[in-house]
Amino acid sequence: MGLTLKATDNVALNFDIEHIWYSDVGAVGNPIQNVFACPSAGQGGTLFENCLGGDNGAGFGWDDMTVYKAGMRWKTGEDWTWRFGYSYGEQPIPSSQMTFNILAPATIESHITAGFTLERTPGRQFNMSFLYAPNKKISGPQNFDGPPNLAQTVTMEMYQWEMEASYSWRF
Repeated sequence: MGLTLKATDNVALNFDIEHIWYSDVGAVGNPIQNVFACPSAGQGGTLFENCLGGDNGAGFGWDDMTVYKAGMRWKTGEDWTWRFGYSYGEQPIPSSQMTFNILAPATIESHITAGFTLERTPGRQFNMSFLYAPNKKISGPQNFDGPPNLAQTVTMEMYQWEMEASYSWRF
């Protein structure tokens, strides 16, 4: 759900709330522990639907999440448009689901963005954008360890910097 308020002819404020139901997608929402009921896991399992790719197969175990976003578009003059944004959503990985998530370490919670468009000639645009996502670290047990006294702790962390540039034109 989103809302844009046009504060002036040159300023627009955007607000957005998005809920993501990862639990509705088995490959993302199912816990890794489901694989232990698969016959090929060596744990005495008998449920083929719990094997990777099965209807109840192991997944990343992500929790559902809600993302909140705010942004601003500001036009200065005839040819410059500036954009700023912020997004926050609690990372979806429970500490009990560390091992499989090494493949998709979605630990970041905040995104800060800025960018601009320069259009000196109508239909010809130069665009530039920047993103910074601050570091977020999570830890939990390695899911395939033996007895609890031998358990290893897995720690994942991630941050991002991104810069993009593009040029577009119309005929």
